[in-house]
Amino acid sequence: MSTSAQSDRFINAFNEIETHLRRRLQVDDGVSFVELVVKSQQARRLSASDVEALRAFAKLRNAIQHSRYYDGKPIAEPVLEIVERIENVRQRIINPPNVYGQFRGQRPIAFRRSAELGDVRKAIREFDYSQFPVYGDDGRYEGMLTTNCIARWLADGLATDGLVESKPISAVMAFAEAHEVGRFVAKTTAVAEAIRRLSPRRDGRLPPVALLVTEAGRTEEKLLAIVVADDLPVLTAALDDT
Repeated sequence: MSTSAQSDRFINAFNEIETHLRRRLQVDDGVSFVELVVKSQQARRLSASDVEALRAFAKLRNAIQHSRYYDGKPIAEPVLEIVERIENVRQRIINPPNVYGQFRGQRPIAFRRSAELGDVRKAIREFDYSQFPVYGDDGRYEGMLTTNCIARWLADGLATDGLVESKPISAVMAFAEAHEVGRFVAKTTAVAEAIRRLSPRRDGRLPPVALLVTEAGRTEEKLLAIVVADDLPVLTAALDDT
């Protein structure tokens, strides 16, 4: 029996999503679709809204495939809004948004290790940033300078108010903690992967303070954007329906 065009579109989108998730997780047909969705969520490959939608889509898929037909058409028929919704979800899952696309217009701020702290203070006031990549005078990445690091340096009594402005950044870098690092990622890195990297670890370890976005994720490349934990709402929103 033939099905309607909307049913065909729905089933095609559903099957493409299922095939993609099975390929990504490398699981066979013995794993049910709902289990597949749960595993994908645990791997942080799906947003909460997509998980909820896919569960509902699975019920509708079953109704379409197993319901009785009348005049050549299934009794359970998806409305156009649902068909468009699953096609949007398919697009987002198979071609996920990348991290650079969310911060393309950002102006990343970085410093040479020989720069003075007065320059950092100006950047903090102007842009309200709290972490900055630091490069050597040869252009090599050396680490992250954070406002917490600066505070620990001041608390250690190595400077007075009158001397802070002219102190070089290199004098502060030794006060960075182990987790105060930046991780380089390619601009094509999926948003879901960026969220995973910036989220607290299951083993209790703290995530890096920033993702440093370059063309291919190499340290010697031009810095395109800096993504930090405060940007997680932006990243999460990119995974949800607009």
